[in-house]
Amino acid sequence: MKKTIEELPLKDLIDQTREHLKSLNYAKDTMRHYENAWTALKNYAEKEGIVYFTTEFGISFLKEKYNINPFDIGLKSYPSAVRRSVTVLSDFQQHGIIFKRQPTKLHRWSDNYREVCETFLDNYVNNRLSSRTARQFRMQLERLTAYLEKNNINSIADVSSSIIEGYISTYTGYAKPTIAYALYILRCFFSFAYEANYTIIDFSVCIPSIKFNSKSTIPSVFTVDEIERLLKAVDRGSPLGKRDYAILLLAVRYGMRVSEITSLQLNNLDFESQKIRYIQNKTGNPIILDMFESLGWALIDYLKNARPKTNSTHVFVRHNSPFDAFGENNNLSSIMSKYISLANIHVPKGKKQGIHTLRHSLASHLLEQGTPLHIISEALGHSEINSTTIYTKIDLPQLSLCALEVPHEAK
Repeated sequence: MKKTIEELPLKDLIDQTREHLKSLNYAKDTMRHYENAWTALKNYAEKEGIVYFTTEFGISFLKEKYNINPFDIGLKSYPSAVRRSVTVLSDFQQHGIIFKRQPTKLHRWSDNYREVCETFLDNYVNNRLSSRTARQFRMQLERLTAYLEKNNINSIADVSSSIIEGYISTYTGYAKPTIAYALYILRCFFSFAYEANYTIIDFSVCIPSIKFNSKSTIPSVFTVDEIERLLKAVDRGSPLGKRDYAILLLAVRYGMRVSEITSLQLNNLDFESQKIRYIQNKTGNPIILDMFESLGWALIDYLKNARPKTNSTHVFVRHNSPFDAFGENNNLSSIMSKYISLANIHVPKGKKQGIHTLRHSLASHLLEQGTPLHIISEALGHSEINSTTIYTKIDLPQLSLCALEVPHEAK
């Protein structure tokens, strides 16, 4: 009698997961990382006398072997791949499919779910939310419909509370804010489905709400010395360095979001009036920034001496053929990781180190200088001042030891 996936020994589970990943065309480098982690997992299981894989065993392995917590954020690429190698085993064992972390392209819905998903996105999401948030909604719908079809639920009308409970269980081991946001999207979707008569029961009331205060944690910041070392670590003599230096200056001096930097267009730069004008992705508000002299020269140096010849209208493009703009899901983490390493900046475990941390650093400095919250909110492009109050949690006396110098506007 053929065994189900849940009954497979660890070795067989890995073999079947490997074949499934190959059918999904996972990259060779990714598979190499997974294979290394799986070898270590099998050795660990043999040592512990474990024959069958469980999610709990996988979590224990990550903690004991690699000191990785399943809820850690801001992991570097290899630890993240190791954790993912365990996640894909858990996904495949429990559900027979592997959930993508990010959609690589717009999902082509099956006939079973195309109408309800597209109607929901068109009416509820696309016209109300930023493109980035809309992608997150689409990603969650892709994940949900894949699960439903795997469980032979071929119509939204056939969904039951037990199916929803089963789907929610697929988030076991995920970080609390990830689960909270996923459940919020589910509630929005099923509330819409009920109001639009796709279901006869409002399943949104069955989906639990996890209280998570995103403002309860203290933002990670870099000191002035660390930021100076970060910028000095850039090789401004190389084409790639010229690009990266301009990118970092936009984050350091203006606190621009990653999406704003990567979507910046050539026609947003007005060198004659020394202004940067663009529409903020998150709020839709028009933004006008004075172009500091240091940034102006950095941009000119990049555009004139380093930017590849390309038809792209984006200011910043990849330096590998075909020289396209950065993808919408690219958070520029590789740029930060590269220069943090070159600058020998120690980042404690659990501290975020992305481009957004430079935004926090600017806001924290302005607050330490006594700048009113409404001015900081305006400078950062916050639509509500409540978004800025998170920075009041930072220890101001401690900040006085690492104040950032605010550059003067070019005359």
